[in-house]
Amino acid sequence: MLQERDRALTLRRLLLRQIADAFVWHVLRLDARVILPLYREQTHSLPRREGLGGPAELARRAMQSGELFVFENDLTRCLGVGDLTVVFATRPWTHPLTYEVKSSWPWPRRRCATRALTSGRSPVSTSTCRSASS
Repeated sequence: MLQERDRALTLRRLLLRQIADAFVWHVLRLDARVILPLYREQTHSLPRREGLGGPAELARRAMQSGELFVFENDLTRCLGVGDLTVVFATRPWTHPLTYEVKSSWPWPRRRCATRALTSGRSPVSTSTCRSASS
């Protein structure tokens, strides 16, 4: 009985990754030249505990406006660079943006990253965060 449940969960996990990959390919225009630079061969496993909250919260807030598509890279097999991949949903874009999210960031910096995602700016430098949080 336990082995059957484990097998069912494994199959569901594989199916969900295939669905996520299909969605990514569709949104990124079925263009291998766009997707290939975002690929990194690795074992994609979901982060545990607080490591899951940072990317999930940023993705949720960034998508609230409806102007962005945000992919959590750990949910796919084809995206391996960074934690989140972002493209505009309502205007043209040339290259997806990737973001590495550190769950140990203090809250104001995480808020800065969210503002940067929703404004299209990169939250890389500390000076950007200071100006965005003021």
